[in-house]
Amino acid sequence: MDGFVQGAEAVRTVLVSIRVLYDYQDFNFAGPYGDSGWLEDYTAGVRGEPISNVTLVTRNAAGQAQHIVGNYRPDGRRVRRVADPEGGGRRLLQLQAGDPLLRS
Repeated sequence: MDGFVQGAEAVRTVLVSIRVLYDYQDFNFAGPYGDSGWLEDYTAGVRGEPISNVTLVTRNAAGQAQHIVGNYRPDGRRVRRVADPEGGGRRLLQLQAGDPLLRS
């Protein structure tokens, strides 16, 4: 995914759909970051290929997620190719069907 989504349901849909692609997920770290953040550092597998991710969640004063940023290595283009080598990421996009903010 190269872009953004807004709203709790859209974010939930993206996160759940990404995790469906994982063969495994091994956390190096997951825990509080600063006064209002949550940090995750993990390695996952997609069709036997390892990827790494760092995700930062920033919460508002009410404790709700305000911003979520994820960074994949190798970059997200490889994640899409591994997830659906013939379809250029169509599998991930099909999981997100109906969300106009996603683009390949």
